[in-house]
Amino acid sequence: LDYCCVATDDPRIADVVREFGGEVVMTDPKWENGTERCLEVYQKLKASTGKDYDIIVNIQGDEPFIEAHHIETVADVVASSDAVMGTLARPATGE
Repeated sequence: LDYCCVATDDPRIADVVREFGGEVVMTDPKWENGTERCLEVYQKLKASTGKDYDIIVNIQGDEPFIEAHHIETVADVVASSDAVMGTLARPATGE
């Protein structure tokens, strides 16, 4: 993982992230989903740093149990295949 930030249009979320030392990129409130928010962040980062990213992992705020190896697995699958997108999922167990 080369870079990690929280993309949000909510200043309350931004404040909490900054309190624990995280990086925030503020986004336009017009976006309807995280994919649109990720695109805006990518465009802002590319414009400000000139850096391009091969893989972007979109982790939703309602995924509290995601772990580092989950992120690595998704990124590895996308990197090692012709896939342009990947989603981590598991069967529901009823628990």
